[in-house]
Amino acid sequence: MTKYLAFGLLSVFFMQCPAKNDSRSFKSEVFTSSDGHELPLRILYPDNYSKSKAYPMLIFLHGSGERGSNNQDQLVHIAPSFLTDEFQSKYEAIIVFPQCAENDSWARMEEGEEGSWLVQSDKPATSPTKALLEWINIFKTETSVDPTRTFIAGLSMGGFGTMDILYRRPNMFAAAVPICGGGNSRFIWSFRQVPIWIFHGAKDPVVPVSLSRSIAESCKALKVNYRYTEYPEGGHDVWNKAWEEPGLVDWIFSQQLQKSE
Repeated sequence: MTKYLAFGLLSVFFMQCPAKNDSRSFKSEVFTSSDGHELPLRILYPDNYSKSKAYPMLIFLHGSGERGSNNQDQLVHIAPSFLTDEFQSKYEAIIVFPQCAENDSWARMEEGEEGSWLVQSDKPATSPTKALLEWINIFKTETSVDPTRTFIAGLSMGGFGTMDILYRRPNMFAAAVPICGGGNSRFIWSFRQVPIWIFHGAKDPVVPVSLSRSIAESCKALKVNYRYTEYPEGGHDVWNKAWEEPGLVDWIFSQQLQKSE
């Protein structure tokens, strides 16, 4: 899987963000699951966090290039945008970046034809994902999280993970944003009540755009509340462009958990 999902770039690209408060930072935490898996996490609380309020929470899953145990590399992409004064003044939310272990994955995948990947959501979750789901359940009971406004997003390997976790916990998330990832279309019926915005580059040489197109087609057939944005000249690293898509962040935080039909 690694040679096909090698998402680290030779030169790390940092988003050009508006001014930020230098004292604002992602807090470091390591969660040990009930079966002994250690999951590094970085958590950003709102500037004026209060336990008396309930906040929306966004979980963001990184790509394979940021795997490890240093509890730092998962903040390379997208994370800087949440530290800006612009974001903090507009949204009060808890932002979480977990880190997947080296040589593991957010989703259990099987290699298909022409370098494609099929998410095996009908098999046991990977250790990092199992630990993450356990952590979410505990964190939501101990912290001021709005249970109707938990969101999940991810890029590349994290895009696959987003789709996998939606299947495993269809009633946990109010919205999802898989970027340059993929999934198993036959599982979409289980989380068809969850609004989803899918992104991919048409010229992606790493993860075939056909994977996201297939998900979008299935969403349309099942009458899912979905959006699909494809960048005609985009390669694999479209995550910054996607996250800067006009209206995306507003769309995420406007969603609220709907009951399954």
